[in-house]
Amino acid sequence: MEDILSERAWGFESVRRFVRAGLPWLIKSRYWRGKGATGDSFLNMLTLTEGLLVCTCSSTFIFLIYSCVLRMRKTRLVPGPEGYLCCGNSFQIQADHIHKNLKEYHEIYGKIVRLKIFGTTIISISSLDLLKSAFEYNPSCEIANDRSANSTSGVFYGRKHIGMADLHSITLLLRDFHRSVAPNISETGGNLDFRFRTEIHNLYLELGSKNRSDTNPHDYLRSFHKNLCSILASYRPGVVRGLVDVCLINQQAEISRTGTSWLTDEHIKGLIYDTLAAGMTELLKSLRLFLLLMCHHPEVQARIQKEVDTVIGSQRFPEAGDRVWMPYIEAVLLEVWRYGSQTPLAIPHLCRKDVVLEGYLIEAGTVIFPNLYAVHHDEAVWGDPWNFRPERFLDANGNLLPAEHVFMQNVIPFSVGKRACPGQDFARSRIFITVAALIQRMRIEPPEDSELPSPDPRLYTKNYPMNEPQFQCRFLARGDVFV
Repeated sequence: MEDILSERAWGFESVRRFVRAGLPWLIKSRYWRGKGATGDSFLNMLTLTEGLLVCTCSSTFIFLIYSCVLRMRKTRLVPGPEGYLCCGNSFQIQADHIHKNLKEYHEIYGKIVRLKIFGTTIISISSLDLLKSAFEYNPSCEIANDRSANSTSGVFYGRKHIGMADLHSITLLLRDFHRSVAPNISETGGNLDFRFRTEIHNLYLELGSKNRSDTNPHDYLRSFHKNLCSILASYRPGVVRGLVDVCLINQQAEISRTGTSWLTDEHIKGLIYDTLAAGMTELLKSLRLFLLLMCHHPEVQARIQKEVDTVIGSQRFPEAGDRVWMPYIEAVLLEVWRYGSQTPLAIPHLCRKDVVLEGYLIEAGTVIFPNLYAVHHDEAVWGDPWNFRPERFLDANGNLLPAEHVFMQNVIPFSVGKRACPGQDFARSRIFITVAALIQRMRIEPPEDSELPSPDPRLYTKNYPMNEPQFQCRFLARGDVFV
């Protein structure tokens, strides 16, 4: 790779040398003198336009030579659709459906596609192997994991958080800190799990109070989401209740020990933003899609209920530790994330330097989009990607497929590599507990007086993250539950 990049640098250096030294020599050569003009007089004869034209043609000639050298070195340019001179592919992309446009281009050009949007080179990757090569393995993972400069530069607490900040030492510390404390908040002496259970119970009471009538669950889920966010983001001195409390305790402990702390107030605010925007939002949208899919697939819901009744029963509340004994719910959630792909494109990465990725030259300044939507609906991997079929994640004995199986590897709702969501384990466990608790207490059925919309993600609205259509359903209590 270093040889290829050195050849590229040689090409541009040759252009500069030619313009500085070669062009004056050419003008003063005997050819021009044979025409009866001295070098100096000829320079005076050239207009500015003619001079620029000569420089342009000469530079183009050298660049063509350089391109040939690159081809001989077997470096490929990333394929993609032809664009217009000034605006590139800007008018070939629908902003409302960019994930669909990119998937169509992937079907034509392959797993990596290049576009030009108003002067910015955009690359979309729809292969798990290529995504890991770019964001997880050296040398590209050290080059292609920053964030592009955009509207986030001056907001989000000065980009002092995980999601939009460049990948530097503080970002890595934040990721490790978040990964270690998020699953263990309840073990610090607080009551997060109790409050979480209380909110789930309140959601059940609100939905159950509709007494079998057609109900739009969206408002109730938004209220549930808001209450969970307030738990995580609230603070009361001397009481450990959520993530803010844990952050401040760690900050004060480090200040007492060393006189300063890398975990500043701005970093804490950014960390809370990441948790609320990523983890809790994933919970909200996963629940919405789950309810709609259960209305369409009563056979799936019946199998979940059987597993809940067998493993948990009606005498206790579901726990995160139940996940290992409930493979079918795990399979259903994997299929919800794969099928819905409600975050179709992960946060874009910025390539800081030229790098070669699987033989393709990725130039400095390129913005790389992980195309999760295309990965999750790749017919070569899934066979029937537009069918909701949780059984694809189970073996013949009803157990989850091993982690190294191609299906398990290709479900990446939280992205991959060094920029994958550090709180995904926490989010996955909260979603599991909420789904298990709701199914333990009630049945979800289609509405009686309104039409149930299709869950097909190809029909989702333009909102980001994508939202399935508004719908109504009915909630029926399952009998005596004593928790």
